[in-house]
Amino acid sequence: MGRPFAPKRLSEDLTEMLDRFVADKNFAHLYMSYEWKNDTYDCGFPDIYDLEISVSGSANSNEVTLDNIKEVARWGRLCRKITIQNEDQFSSWNRTLSFFKASANSQEIQDLASNNTEGLANMLDIVIKGIGATHVSKVLRFAWPTQYGAIDSQLVRVVGNGDPDNSRQQWLQATAHLTDKGKKRWGIQPHKWTEHYGVWINILRYFAQKLNSSQELSVKCPHPRQFVDAGLRSGGIWTCADIEMALFAYASDVINGNR
Repeated sequence: MGRPFAPKRLSEDLTEMLDRFVADKNFAHLYMSYEWKNDTYDCGFPDIYDLEISVSGSANSNEVTLDNIKEVARWGRLCRKITIQNEDQFSSWNRTLSFFKASANSQEIQDLASNNTEGLANMLDIVIKGIGATHVSKVLRFAWPTQYGAIDSQLVRVVGNGDPDNSRQQWLQATAHLTDKGKKRWGIQPHKWTEHYGVWINILRYFAQKLNSSQELSVKCPHPRQFVDAGLRSGGIWTCADIEMALFAYASDVINGNR
């Protein structure tokens, strides 16, 4: 499976904030406290497991399909019609993703992918209609969990802007906003969202690098056994998706008043 690429383009001020956070939090505990629908640690994150098997390439020769995207959207509770705007561009996106994954051990490819972290998100955002920022990022998270994690309004409310009642960390310039005040539904403002997502992925990679290599902070990720047995994870090694799950649990606690 390998490890997340090295983080790039993070400011000194930001890395100091991240260092303080990672030193203060128990990431293994946060990861184990992640909950979304049927997915809990005690159950082995069953829906996440099935989606990774389906979307990351184990079941379909490394090609992400429209059906895969619809599966991810259903898991994320998105109820909209989803279509491919341009089949040729979608095929090009798939080829680029497949090439990056197949060549991930090449330093040249690592540098290329790290220096343009938001590139795959930009491409997918253009060719898929009906999903938006959060679910584009979820597709990438399931397509390549080693290198990508999702971003959603809940995370942005806590580590970005737009919700002063719950903002705890100033890591991102991204902004969340109420899309339905009556039902208190939140969304991510679309302006420059892929640029913010690029920063987010490098934050995930920074935390993964710290947890995987630091003697002081070294904490193995307690993956459910089925993820390791299926080759979806290298035992104990933190991926971007694992870090995102831990941070989602942290954001959930903040919003629910538990932190």
